[in-house]
Amino acid sequence: ISEDLGSGNSKMTLVETDVVGTLLIRSHLSGMPGCKLATSSPPLETTVYHPCVKKDRFEEGVIKFIPPDGQTELARYRATKHIKLPFRVLPVITQVDENRLEIKVNIKAAFGKDVVATDVALRIPCPRNTVSYTSKASKGTVSYVRELECLYWKIPKFHGETD
Repeated sequence: ISEDLGSGNSKMTLVETDVVGTLLIRSHLSGMPGCKLATSSPPLETTVYHPCVKKDRFEEGVIKFIPPDGQTELARYRATKHIKLPFRVLPVITQVDENRLEIKVNIKAAFGKDVVATDVALRIPCPRNTVSYTSKASKGTVSYVRELECLYWKIPKFHGETD
């Protein structure tokens, strides 16, 4: 489970980005088998491992562990360098009249067609004085979250190389 956090400037240029994630496993193995999990991610600045991870025999890009039964959070991580974002977000904002904005957002997958992203969520900031909204989403659902002053677009499945 990963969350990509990015911020841009008024020219829609990405200023900074980081990834915060959790590596969850579900194990139903008998005995105490040793497991290896190979990773191909960039170096992580912060990683917190579950006690079942064998840190004394650490190899580059391989996590060795003896999994406990059931679902376990194997690691929590944060990365701020060498990040390739999984999506391109292309917003177009038009002031229709004095009291109305039109916000069009196109999101494009930047990963291969053999990959499917699940539970994709996008927060679209709105002016503080937003009273109502109407939405048309080609995928997923859109709702207004007053506490966050944003539209929340949730897409259950997003296939690679699509928008």
